Amino acid sequence: MAQLTCLFAVVNMVSCTEGYLDVQNLEPLEWNPHLAVPLVNSNLSLADVISTVNADDIITQDSTGFLTIAYAGALSSIQAGQLIPLQDQYLAESFVMTGPDISALLGTGTFSISKSTTYSYTVKNDEELDSIILKSSKLKIQIASDFQHNANIVIDIPKLTYKGVSFHKTIPVQYQGSVPIVTLRDYDLANYKLDLSRGGSAFNEFEIGFSLNIVNSGNPISAGDQAAINISFIDNQFSAIYGYVGQRTMNFDQDSVKLDMFANSIDGTLWFDDPEINLNIHNSYGAEISGTFNILEAYHRDKGTLPITGSGIPNPLVINYPKANEVGESKITTLNINKSTTNIRDIISFVPQYIIHQIDANVNPSGKNVYNFVLDTSTVDVDFEIILPLHGTATGFSLIDTIPFNVDNISADGSAEIEQLLFKLVTNNGFPVDVGVQIYFMDSLYKTLDSLINPYENIMTSGVVDASGKVVSSTPTLKYISFGTERINSLFDASYIKIRANLGTYNNGSDPVKFYADNNLGIEMGAQVKLKVDTKK
Repeated sequence: MAQLTCLFAVVNMVSCTEGYLDVQNLEPLEWNPHLAVPLVNSNLSLADVISTVNADDIITQDSTGFLTIAYAGALSSIQAGQLIPLQDQYLAESFVMTGPDISALLGTGTFSISKSTTYSYTVKNDEELDSIILKSSKLKIQIASDFQHNANIVIDIPKLTYKGVSFHKTIPVQYQGSVPIVTLRDYDLANYKLDLSRGGSAFNEFEIGFSLNIVNSGNPISAGDQAAINISFIDNQFSAIYGYVGQRTMNFDQDSVKLDMFANSIDGTLWFDDPEINLNIHNSYGAEISGTFNILEAYHRDKGTLPITGSGIPNPLVINYPKANEVGESKITTLNINKSTTNIRDIISFVPQYIIHQIDANVNPSGKNVYNFVLDTSTVDVDFEIILPLHGTATGFSLIDTIPFNVDNISADGSAEIEQLLFKLVTNNGFPVDVGVQIYFMDSLYKTLDSLINPYENIMTSGVVDASGKVVSSTPTLKYISFGTERINSLFDASYIKIRANLGTYNNGSDPVKFYADNNLGIEMGAQVKLKVDTKK
C-alpha cells in the first residue's frame, strides 16, 4: 500500500488520483482557501434570531432604525343575543257564552263582544324591558270553538308594530258540522317592534285586544259554550332591546398570547427597559360593565407561572360604554400595564413563552343606574398587545437553530482514509452582545455525535457600543478547530448541525444596549481534510 496525502473539501469530494500535494510539511494541517469548501455561510438578522414566522408583522422600527417587537392576541365575549336570551311567551284568553249573550244572538242573529287584556312579558332574570325589536319570532294562535255557528275572532296587539302599523288579524272560525272547531294560524314577526312600556308608565307589559263576532246559524247554543284562544310567541331573538337588561356575568374563556421571541430560548435572563402590555377593550353594550382579572400571568415551560401584579391593574376595571344616543357605537377602554405601576419588567425577565389571561365582565354591576340598550351584535372584545422596545440587557441567554449537514461523499470509492479535518470559523458580530457559539453534529434522529468547539469557549465579542447603547462597528473573530481520526469517524453519521448561541449584552450585561435594524451576525464555516489514500483499492 502506498501512502499518498491530499487535501480535499469535506463536501462533494472526488477521488485523489493526480495533482497530489505532499503535505508531510503541513503538520498540523494548514488552511488552504483553494482547497476548502464552505459548510455554513449565514448572516442572521434580528428577525432570524427571534425565529418567528411572521417577523415582519411584529417587528417595527422608528426613523432611526431602533426596533420594537409587538405581539397581539384577541379575546371576544359571547354575543348579546346568546347572553340575554328571550323567553317564549304563552298567553290564554276565552269567550264564554252567558244567558244574556245567547239572548242577544237569538234576538238579532248576531252577537259581538270585545275585551282587552294586559299581559306580563316573561323574562328570565331581573330584566325590566320597555321595548324589543325582534330579529325573529313566531306568533302561533290556536282557537278551539264549541259554537255550532260561524264566527270570527279579531286579535289586535296595538304595540306590536311593523313599520309603524299595528298587528291586526281577523281569523274566521267556520262550523263544519262538528265541534270543537280547531283553527290554527302562524305569523312571522321578524322585524316587528314590541313596546312593553305602556306609554312609559310600566315595563314588561303589553296589551292584546280580542273581539268575537258570531252569526246565528239556527243550531243550538248553550250557556258555557266557549271559544278558547291560546297565543304563543316562540323562537324569539332580538335585534335590539331597550330598558334594563339586568345583572349578569360574561365568562370569557382563558386565552394566551405567544411570545415567539422566546419560543426557542432555553435559559438566561433578560431585562427590558420599558416593556408594556396594552389591553384595548371595545364595548358596544349600552350598559355599565366592569371587568375582573381572574388570571393575568406569564408562563414558562420550565419555570412555571409568574403573576402580573401592581397598582396599574385595577380590579374591577371600569369599562366605557355607549350612551342611549350612541346606539350601534363601540367605546374603547385602554389599560396600559407599564413599569411604573406593575412588575412588567420582572415578567419579561422571566422569559415567558406565553402571557395568559382570563377576564370576567359584569353587566350593570351597580344595578339600575343606567338606561340600557343592547343589540344582538353587541360584544365586549379585548385586544391584548405586548410591546417590547429592544432596549435592555441580557445575561446567559441561549438560542438554538438547526440546519442540514452532509459528509456522505467524502470518499465514494472507499479508497481514502481521513487523517485530519480542519474547520475554519469566521464570525462578524454586529449585535451589542457577547456570543458564545457551539456547533453540534447530530445524526438523523437528532442525537448529538460530537461538538465543534471542545472544550467550549466564548468566541464572539460584542460589537463596539457607544454611550447610548448602539453598536457603531462590528467585531470580527477567526478561529480554527482541528479534528483527529477518532472524532472524524463520528461525523459520517451526521445529518444536521445544531447551532447554539449563548448571549450576554455588552459589558457583561451591566450597560443597557439597543437593537437596530442593521444589527446582524455573520457566521462562515469551511473545512479541509487530509486523506490517506490506498492506491491498491
